[in-house]
Amino acid sequence: MAAGTKDNPIKLAELASEQVPAELKVENIFDFKAHPFEHQALFAGKKSVIDVLGKDIGNYAKTWLANKIAEGQSKNVKTLVDNAGGGQKTGTFQVMVEDGAIYEPAFVRGVAADKKKSTLYIAAGARVEGASIFLDEGDIYVGPKTIVSPAPASKARRLSVKETRYASAAICAAMSSSGRAATAARTAAS
Repeated sequence: MAAGTKDNPIKLAELASEQVPAELKVENIFDFKAHPFEHQALFAGKKSVIDVLGKDIGNYAKTWLANKIAEGQSKNVKTLVDNAGGGQKTGTFQVMVEDGAIYEPAFVRGVAADKKKSTLYIAAGARVEGASIFLDEGDIYVGPKTIVSPAPASKARRLSVKETRYASAAICAAMSSSGRAATAARTAAS
């Protein structure tokens, strides 16, 4: 297959499975037998990882996060309301902190009092240190062993739920047991 160009891109949605470039095939990025993970069902029956990034990941992530928050509530995970852990805050929000997680943000933005509170869920082993957290556009999950800290000023920028292409790429990369998915995901998000 010829490589796509800016003026003549490859339209993956229109390709038959056998025409999808090998670098984008699910089975060439993930080895589910050797490295099973919680989200592999998202990739079942997909001809490329791009199919997941473009169509399914947004709703899947929202549903998964709502379930994770409900699970945390049933396990009595420590829940803080309108508490910025010593940092500055605006608006209303809640934070769920599993045992072994660190919550020390510099700033948290919630929503107006008349809106539904968004939740920051921090899994055991995760660290939120000195970062600005924006919950004004939806819930956020920080997974085990993840560190959220400020970037150097020259690279600092606000990431929000609206940046779904980047977020989708980050989720895909985080789910991979190797760097192959990170490369494919970054390419897809470009």
